[in-house]
Amino acid sequence: MSSKADDDMKTISIIIVHYHTPDLLINLLNSFFETTDLSNNNYEIIIVNNGGALDRLHQVEFSIPLNVFHSDSNIGYSAAINRGVAESKGEVLIVMNADIKLLKGAIRSLSESLDECDVVGPQFYLDENSEFILPPTERYDLLYRMLKELSLRNSFYLKRFQDLWWHHAARHILAVGPVQSFHLSGSLLAFKRETWNKVGSFDERYRLYFEEIDWLLRVKRAGLKALYQPMANVVHYYNQSAKSEKDAQKWFEESEMKFYSKTSTFFSRSILTFLKNILTKVDIYKFGLSWEREKKNDGEPFIPISFQGIPDGDVELFVQMSVSRTFVPSAVYRLNRNNIDGWSFVGDLWSRLAPAKYYFRIIDRKGGQILPRN
Repeated sequence: MSSKADDDMKTISIIIVHYHTPDLLINLLNSFFETTDLSNNNYEIIIVNNGGALDRLHQVEFSIPLNVFHSDSNIGYSAAINRGVAESKGEVLIVMNADIKLLKGAIRSLSESLDECDVVGPQFYLDENSEFILPPTERYDLLYRMLKELSLRNSFYLKRFQDLWWHHAARHILAVGPVQSFHLSGSLLAFKRETWNKVGSFDERYRLYFEEIDWLLRVKRAGLKALYQPMANVVHYYNQSAKSEKDAQKWFEESEMKFYSKTSTFFSRSILTFLKNILTKVDIYKFGLSWEREKKNDGEPFIPISFQGIPDGDVELFVQMSVSRTFVPSAVYRLNRNNIDGWSFVGDLWSRLAPAKYYFRIIDRKGGQILPRN
């Protein structure tokens, strides 16, 4: 005869998609066992290997058997998730990429949140010090896309677009409790099996990117509830899996085109085409200043930023970091008065970022630019 505690236990399936990042996969698995109380629920771990040797997994002992399924080739993230779900038994499904590190209580917070919703996503950090918060996925409605197009032509619309994005991002980034949202990242999603059965599987026409946006839009249209849970914290070693795929950028562009072709109307597509064809792009970057730091190789040190003229007082301030000079989208770091005179990366985050130009600025809680001054 089972006890009430046994009856209350959930069966949770952890489904991980791996692609040429075995060290990160082991790091993820270690973080799961270090931060998750295995006595509260029944767990199974499923790994779908889209590419790369997993010999190192046999060198590490885990307290739960690993169920590994190998793909003949890189079948894409959507197809890998679908296979993992098909092989799973849990009533709760938590799907994730291998370039994730779970922080304490993340799995418990996500699974408990599903008592109040159908899908839930965590708060993502870019670094292990939990300082740089990654933003939610961008909006995809017509107003947002129109302003995005207009922002490339006019400083007035650029500021409106930045304000619209910050309002959307801050609603998640600054949240102190669960927020109803369908702008969750597919890097880690938790949902009920009954939700999956009702909404259906990921659309495998998306090889990489946009698969979760498409699926969550279907969740929304089905009248179900999705939450962003800031109490569930994870680190996302951003783009570590994708950078091993030479066609990643091509797949992004193809997925973006498929998504908007599938979900937008002829009217909205006509408006956007009109705006692209009739308006001339200008040098919008003359309308706003930023600090620029270029990373050319993996060993290059970060040059600290010196703040000159930052206001006194209790105004809450944030550092934005982006590869776009529009700062849409951007990661966000909350400043404190201990580093108000200057700022630099702590830890190995800069060393992990891909070589590129990165732009920085300081904003207030409303998204207004404080430094550098225009």
